[in-house]
Amino acid sequence: MSRRTAIILALVATLAASIAAVTRFATLATNATATEARIAPGKLEAAQRAAGVYAVPALDPALVERGRTVYAESCARCHGAQLEGQNGWAYMNTFGRYMAPAHSDIGHTWQHADATLLNNVMFGIEPEHTEMQGFRGILSSLDQAAALAYIKSRWSEPVRSYQHSISLENHYTNETGH
Repeated sequence: MSRRTAIILALVATLAASIAAVTRFATLATNATATEARIAPGKLEAAQRAAGVYAVPALDPALVERGRTVYAESCARCHGAQLEGQNGWAYMNTFGRYMAPAHSDIGHTWQHADATLLNNVMFGIEPEHTEMQGFRGILSSLDQAAALAYIKSRWSEPVRSYQHSISLENHYTNETGH
């Protein structure tokens, strides 16, 4: 398969995933409005979980600000100051490795549960596929969580909602979220 064909296939797959996500977000929003109108406030969260609707918690502004600093000092060198990732991040390079991915909506970070993301930050990612080092013992747990909060603060609301639903599903099913 030529590089051009691979790029086109990757773009088509990304577009299809985006359309599916937007459709799910619209369905969730419609269900949320209908559910909230019928359910008593004390039982709303349980009803939302049962209906597949997930209320996205607000991010702590102080944690996000701390994360901005942590990200700038520990993450931006590879993932970019604007979370844009390294050039060619979506494709394996000639050495069989992936470059640092974008952490914005165009990346795939949001397709993973919080537990998976924090595990990747703590322990790194398979060294045979990436340069991602682990930050356990380098960054405190709070700083790792702050960096993730900062990244989340840069996502669109539909992406945050989708990622939050993956994290909840991961919590309930103990799966990877992907």
